Amino acid sequence: MGRPLLCHGMRQPSRCAANPSHSGRAALLRMSGRAGGSKESAGPFSFGCDLLDPVTNALKRYNLAMWPLDASVEVYDPTVRRTVLKRCRPREAVTVDDFFLGNTVTIMARPFVVREYLGEVTRARFASKRATSMCVIKPDALAHMGTLMDELLSAGFDIGAARMVRLSREEAEEFYSPEGKRDTFDARAALLCADAVLAISVSAEDAVSRLQGWAGPADPAAAREALPDSIR
Repeated sequence: MGRPLLCHGMRQPSRCAANPSHSGRAALLRMSGRAGGSKESAGPFSFGCDLLDPVTNALKRYNLAMWPLDASVEVYDPTVRRTVLKRCRPREAVTVDDFFLGNTVTIMARPFVVREYLGEVTRARFASKRATSMCVIKPDALAHMGTLMDELLSAGFDIGAARMVRLSREEAEEFYSPEGKRDTFDARAALLCADAVLAISVSAEDAVSRLQGWAGPADPAAAREALPDSIR
């Protein structure tokens, strides 16, 4: 039997995967883009990052440099034009592959969100391959959420944050683009907002096409024919 899973591509990457074949699994993927590389430069690579100020409750921009060979970092405040953290190895385990757009990198217990790549060297290393995506497990597939997350990990995707949310009808319709028959679109949107869904942040190199291949076509019959090993 087919598994109702829908895949939406955007652009951005991490690591996570799977191989099951339970009928009736409905999961919905949305993606964005990021970068990786094979032969590593000594660095440093530079990133524009946001940090939530606990006093003002406002985001503040910092420039963060990362040297991949020794996993050291340095933080610079462009507003006051001074280094607020001199180059050191943070106590957290940080790797260069953590620095993709939208990801949160914890440095000295402070959560920096990567917002931009600074400089041509950093853009060339990161901007094209690595991407973050949102995998949404629909209400009728929540019973299989553990299996689906295992499958994502097995397929080489990284799993970030996960959160149960309840979508409004407007949000469900915005999530889908009305493709094909209107009644099909309406039915999918209605299912998505019928109950809580599990939103999972995932990332990987070339995430959009890989997630689309992992999920398969939206129509389970087409998925069985075109991509018989896909989750649908």
